[in-house]
Amino acid sequence: MQKVKSEYELAKVQLGFTEIRAPFAGIVGHFNDVWKGSLLDEGELLNTLSDNSKLWVYFNVPEAEYITCSKQAKSGRQVKVQLIMANNELFDVEGVIETIEGDFNNEIGNIAFRATFSNPDGLLRHGQTGNILLSVPVKNAMLIPQSATSYYKFLSCQVILDNSTTCNVH
Repeated sequence: MQKVKSEYELAKVQLGFTEIRAPFAGIVGHFNDVWKGSLLDEGELLNTLSDNSKLWVYFNVPEAEYITCSKQAKSGRQVKVQLIMANNELFDVEGVIETIEGDFNNEIGNIAFRATFSNPDGLLRHGQTGNILLSVPVKNAMLIPQSATSYYKFLSCQVILDNSTTCNVH
């Protein structure tokens, strides 16, 4: 009787090896030519599973913005960025720059950054595209709407109304 019980327990364990379980909840990729009833070898790739709760977004930054971001980071402040998705809508969650590559691309003068975005609703997926908004504070500057600017032979002109209600062209 003990032998039958042992064989039963062994069969239960071996049956457990036929179940495929994911180690975490995520997004399943496509199956690699595997069908119901296929025999798999140990370690054979069945498909991919992505944990998209947090995503890394890679982007390049010109040298001037790199210097500003580096100063911000060294002062202990997190450098936050926003993501404009492919449909031109702003992603709800701000990202945080966590990694800056070690070398500049000398051909274009940029350096690669990596920001981490939390993805609570699972809207973002691997391989999507978008644009990054990196706020860089500018001191002693006047903000002029583009609609108030006109161009004349490679020169930009702005009409500014001063305190004495006089229009000046700059």
